[in-house]
Amino acid sequence: MDAPSRVDCHESVALISGTGTSRVDIADTILNAGAQGANIDNFSSTITSHGYNLSSDDGGGLLVGIGDQTNTAPMLGPLQNNGGPTFTHALLAGSPAVDQLDGARRSGGNLLRPL
Repeated sequence: MDAPSRVDCHESVALISGTGTSRVDIADTILNAGAQGANIDNFSSTITSHGYNLSSDDGGGLLVGIGDQTNTAPMLGPLQNNGGPTFTHALLAGSPAVDQLDGARRSGGNLLRPL
């Protein structure tokens, strides 16, 4: 039997795959499917959307929170140094992700409070 686990994703690019007793809470996240596979594969785990996610595919039918957008291209730049300690994908002009972060989870600037 799988040990229970929990993965929280915030403002990231991720592939989510859960099995067994996994629990995934997702909010304010960009999911951009690659050439193969889906953004979310759910094999009996609990996946909860807390809203304002953007997925290039149907999100496994699980992205039904307030502000969630599915089957929408996120319009991301290449993985590169955009400032900071980690390479990131910058949002391109006209990206549907611009200004879509849930303001209720912000506290000054773009810092997030825990869910």
